[in-house]
Amino acid sequence: MVILGVEIYVQLSGADMPRTAFSVGIMVLFLLFCLLEIVFKEFVKAEIAPLLNILPVLVILVLLGNNQSFTFFNRAVLVAFICKLVWAYIPFKNQLLIYGCFVMDLLAIYIVFALGCFRGDYLSDKLLFALLVPLTISALQRTYPFMYFAIISLLIICLPMSENPIDWTKVEQAGDFLAEKVLNTTYSISSAFGSSIYETGYSSFDITGGKLRRSGRPQLILSSAENPYFVYTDSETGKRMKLRKTIYLVGGLGVENDQLEDWQSFLEKQGVSEKEAKEFSSVSKVNIDYGYINTPDEISPVNTIELQSEGNEVVGGSASKAHKKGYHLQAHFLNIDYGNPNLMELLRKASQESLAPEQEAALSDYLKTDGCSEQMKELAKELVADKTNDFDKCKTVEAFLRKYPYTTNAVGGHNQDSTMETAKGMADIADRFLFETKEGYCVHYTSSMVMLLRLSGIPARAVQGFRYTYPFERQEEYVVTGDCAHTWPEAYINGVGWVPFEPTGAYATAETYSWYQNANPEIESVNYEVEDIDVVEVNPVEKQGKSLPLEIAKITGIILGSLILLIGLLFGGTTAIKQIKYHRGTKEQRLTLDVEQIKKILVKQHEDTFVDRGLLSDYVDIAPDYIKEDLSVVFDVYYRVKYGNEKVHGVSQEENKLAVDIRNKLRGRGA
Repeated sequence: MVILGVEIYVQLSGADMPRTAFSVGIMVLFLLFCLLEIVFKEFVKAEIAPLLNILPVLVILVLLGNNQSFTFFNRAVLVAFICKLVWAYIPFKNQLLIYGCFVMDLLAIYIVFALGCFRGDYLSDKLLFALLVPLTISALQRTYPFMYFAIISLLIICLPMSENPIDWTKVEQAGDFLAEKVLNTTYSISSAFGSSIYETGYSSFDITGGKLRRSGRPQLILSSAENPYFVYTDSETGKRMKLRKTIYLVGGLGVENDQLEDWQSFLEKQGVSEKEAKEFSSVSKVNIDYGYINTPDEISPVNTIELQSEGNEVVGGSASKAHKKGYHLQAHFLNIDYGNPNLMELLRKASQESLAPEQEAALSDYLKTDGCSEQMKELAKELVADKTNDFDKCKTVEAFLRKYPYTTNAVGGHNQDSTMETAKGMADIADRFLFETKEGYCVHYTSSMVMLLRLSGIPARAVQGFRYTYPFERQEEYVVTGDCAHTWPEAYINGVGWVPFEPTGAYATAETYSWYQNANPEIESVNYEVEDIDVVEVNPVEKQGKSLPLEIAKITGIILGSLILLIGLLFGGTTAIKQIKYHRGTKEQRLTLDVEQIKKILVKQHEDTFVDRGLLSDYVDIAPDYIKEDLSVVFDVYYRVKYGNEKVHGVSQEENKLAVDIRNKLRGRGA
């Protein structure tokens, strides 16, 4: 239940969290609270014992405080405590275990095929099915006890996974087909009721900019022999630094030969040598495999030079039918560092010339401003009034839009049918975003920048695809999920071609992830092996003085010590309270307390199962022979006090002493 809940939370919120550590942490803490509840029952009533777990929860939270190494542990403590409370007081536990596992089975299967989760990327994936399958089998039959299946689960968890897993391709295809049918039906129903909630993922421009729901569903799998980072020399410190690569993958464009010709012409006109060009550009290669994505579009990096599939050249940006899962592309592309200051200066220089009439005619579709309001026209005029070249105009609009807050809980244009497919639709989305809601996501930023640039006389277009930032660690595969889906604007800079920009405030601009090398003559390439260089990360996280394992051991020791101290204080406190209550009580009250203690001792010492029927004679039957007679006398006095008149039939000092003697004998204190 915890693993499923964590996965659903990650998919809905898009939070980046350690799934396995969080899930296992909750399970361990839940077990700890169960054990503590057993201990607490020795001191308080069974109904109150689960509530006392709030004490260790507070102890743990105070000890951890704001420790950054345990960011999610505080949440795990609270979730485990809430789960324990719910489980302690919820009725019909056995029925929930039996029938609830079938609900979890269906939920897990849906998440696997609909969202592409539980693919073995995390230990929690293995834990889920190692626990869920035996639980389901146990619910289906009653021949063997539950512990038998619990042992099977532990054995499965301990067994290593095979390097050559079973080929489940046919099963996955059937599941994918079913999931797509379910999703399509869901979307149809949502549309029928006017829902404007979209799920992150690759899509067409038929999107209104309504509320967005995040999705971690794998859509593309990237693989490359290159490092997932650039290495360069910092101009201030002289140290070699590494910077994670960011790749933009665009759909529906394919190989743009005209774009590549414009780029080559730009370099020649600006007199850029091959060595100088290497400072801000390099040729890279990446393999792209389609995952859970339904589109005929060819999705490839921006500035793709060559695109192949299974050894055949891919022509055009879209196929005649949707590609299936596993569709493979090989792309060679020109990786351009648009944030390089030297390149930016060249772009400013090139963009000082205005478009020729024939160019404007060819790019007329990207200059349409249908539906733009007067206030938007005034804003565009105001923003670029003092700029002398198109590139600076683009950067000014980009910087202006990045000031707007980012949110996925957004709305579209004034007309609910306005989409990014037309200039009028983008103008409507942009107008409401710029002057009313003033918050949104990439659709709103891109629509706004495209229309503001067009109003400034600069051809602009919106492109769709993915923006993926690689990790620092080299991996065999890099998973591009629906969360990475993105829309961004491109402006046509005269003499250069299409140049991408990033107005969306939630993402870094080209300057931020530039691999600028400060024109160091010793560096001719930006692709290095990390083993050969003393690499320092950009914005490195300051290392803590103590290693994480030692810190975990220290925290664990403190928590365990605190819990032992807590139990000790609880034991001592309840014992002291009982003693005070006993010694300050009347003879009748002391006798009642003694009888309760005698009953508990007899039950503990009795070898067989004892059922309390409410009859004290049953306790006499299980008592040792040498005290049965005296015990009967004490029980008679107890009945006399409980059901008689205390003023007439009080308890004598001798009767009190007899009860104490029996209690001490049973405890082994008396003769």
